[in-house]
Parts: sequence; C-alpha cells; structure tokens
Amino acid sequence: MPTGPAARRCRLWYTDHCMTKLLTQVVRKIEELPEERQEDAAAVLMTILENDAVGHQLSDEQLQEVELAKREVRDGKIATQAMMRALWRNFGA
Repeated sequence: MPTGPAARRCRLWYTDHCMTKLLTQVVRKIEELPEERQEDAAAVLMTILENDAVGHQLSDEQLQEVELAKREVRDGKIATQAMMRALWRNFGA
C-alpha cells in the first residue's frame, strides 16, 4: 500500500467523505494487521458484498409455501381478528 504524502491525502479524503466513522476506524485497524490477516478481513467483507449483490432468493420449497399462503388468503382460509383474539384469550393473553 502506498504510504507517501499523496497517498495519505487521498486516503484521508476518501475515508472522511465516503465511509462511516466506524468503518473508517475498522479499516485503519485492518491496515495495521499483517498482510495475511488483511486478506482474511478483505475476504469477509467481499462475502458480505457478494451476498448483498445476489440478493435473497427463496428455495423452491419456500416459493411453494408462499403460493399456498396466497391461495389460502384468496380462499378466505385465514383467521379473523375475532378468532385470533379468542385464541389468545385461551392462552391467557
């Protein structure tokens, strides 16, 4: 990692304008670690970013459950507010 005055100015500008204070503190601490540990930290952050980029996908089984729930709602196979209140009363709530 470059350490000259220009590199320090660039790093200061970037961290002061583009990252939260906590992330800036973490990055500065990571910079102090040995190279192997820096690579570990980078891999963890990349995993987080990759998971965000992919988004969350439901499995086929989960999609079937959602479709079943939607059908049950359309068919009126859901509990009313009154039914739920009565149920909770039975449990002492």
